[in-house]
Amino acid sequence: MVNRHQPQPDPQQRSQQTPTDHLVSEVGDAVRRLGLQVNSYVAAVARQTGHHAADLHAVAVVRRAAEHGAPMGAGDLGRTLGLSPAAVSAMLHRMERAGHVQRTRAGDDGRRVLLVPTDRTFEDSSHLFEPMTDGFRDVLDDYSPEQLAVVTEVLDRLRDATADAEHEIGHRERGLGPA
Repeated sequence: MVNRHQPQPDPQQRSQQTPTDHLVSEVGDAVRRLGLQVNSYVAAVARQTGHHAADLHAVAVVRRAAEHGAPMGAGDLGRTLGLSPAAVSAMLHRMERAGHVQRTRAGDDGRRVLLVPTDRTFEDSSHLFEPMTDGFRDVLDDYSPEQLAVVTEVLDRLRDATADAEHEIGHRERGLGPA
């Protein structure tokens, strides 16, 4: 089915593309397909467990921050996920009821509340995401350490480029012009 709202490529411009342009486009498409499939998997896990997909995303963000020794507060989580304080508060209530996060006071500033993932968070996420992780491992076992290093570098650089693009959008939203 043709999307009539999508501009059709200029045939002359298409003939000027190099083989590398085509491969770059294929990589971009593959990354988008992977992102969509991961989101679909998270939605399936959410349906299976009765959680909101956004809550599972939040659990992953809190877990990653804790694993890197940088516990986050509710405001940090809201900024990371682009949620309002009210939405974060409702999310944290659900996450606490599910046993995935505890709120604790920061030692140096009693007003600041830190989010701490529970043991259940680590157990549940390991169990629920094991099929996907095992599938990734099966695929990645086919590659050499050198190839995996390149894949890791490319994915990290794509993540950084995405973060830069997100920052630029934030600048435009605030009327600051280009970043």
